[in-house]
Amino acid sequence: MGVFNLNLKKPQLNEQELANEDKKAEIKKQIDSCNNRLNSIITLEETDKIDDALIISKKFVVDMANLLLMISEKERITDISQVKEALGNIPDTDLAAQITGNEFIFEAIEKDIIDDKEMRKLSDVFNDLFSNIEEKAIKTMKQDLKTPLDDYKQNLFVKLPLAIVIAACIVVAVIFFGIKTVKYLGYKKYTSNVDKQPVYSKDFSDEIFIKHWLVLGRIPSPFSETSLDTDFLVKEGGETRIIPQEGMKHTLQDGTTIEWLQLTAAKHFNNWAFQGRRIDLDKIFGDDPDAVCYAYTTIESPKHQKVTLGIGSDDSIKIWVNGIEEYRHHTSRPCRVDEDMVDITLRKGINSILLKITQNAGGWCFYFRVKD
Repeated sequence: MGVFNLNLKKPQLNEQELANEDKKAEIKKQIDSCNNRLNSIITLEETDKIDDALIISKKFVVDMANLLLMISEKERITDISQVKEALGNIPDTDLAAQITGNEFIFEAIEKDIIDDKEMRKLSDVFNDLFSNIEEKAIKTMKQDLKTPLDDYKQNLFVKLPLAIVIAACIVVAVIFFGIKTVKYLGYKKYTSNVDKQPVYSKDFSDEIFIKHWLVLGRIPSPFSETSLDTDFLVKEGGETRIIPQEGMKHTLQDGTTIEWLQLTAAKHFNNWAFQGRRIDLDKIFGDDPDAVCYAYTTIESPKHQKVTLGIGSDDSIKIWVNGIEEYRHHTSRPCRVDEDMVDITLRKGINSILLKITQNAGGWCFYFRVKD
């Protein structure tokens, strides 16, 4: 047992195992096709090309249906008009019903024109739905279609490199530190200097979206400039001084208690268009109108430097960097990447970032990235 228990001899597969490998390759190809379609839909939606997004949406529904049909070893389809009938004949009725039973999907894609909020809702539905279907496909490949080749690849691409790294560490330790016996080699995970806070450490050699946040909401307040300028965190030190931690309590005016929660952008790790990009506040706080939410993170900068923040918000937003208000924009709008560009200066070390995002109606989200 263990890392060094490796068998690097490539196994010989029987006829059934070869068939399973072929089927896994087809499923992976179909997953990639679905991902590409979904990425295209999101990109078109963000650039207001709604008509084109609707065209791709029809093909995406067919792609998702075909992925389920492949898992169930059923014949594939070519047109969206075949989806409901085809999925009615597969064993996994729950996943099929998530497509066929969602009338919003079919009503939306059959329209000639939909507005940007409907398109955003459709792309959100697609993302959640495909996450479930992809999870099912991956589970099928790992369990029902498993072959000895899977263990061989695990040894070749995971255990062997890890064994080489560990062996190299032992050699270095013996040579440079005179350690004759190394009982344990491990990796210490980096954490911020404040427990239970998200931290992002980066040299900013490329453009990055900040995806890990602490969020506090929803705080009921009528949508207005007054809400944007009201300090709801006075009891915790105020908006310019608060250092929140996960689980920190906040009492609303009616006596209700809420707390700071960890929130990460998008659970769909294979989808670049969501992963690390949009923070969907309505997923956790709902989309009822007239509310305020706070979001907090920290960024570690290797030096004192000027950077540009790319901001998108639905709706109004205010930004503090290291307790200083750097930006304020009262507006009612859908959320788009880099709609606001804000120049700031990061000091060397840990920098605190606090956002306030107000909610008018409909969607509630934001984008936040650091650009050189």
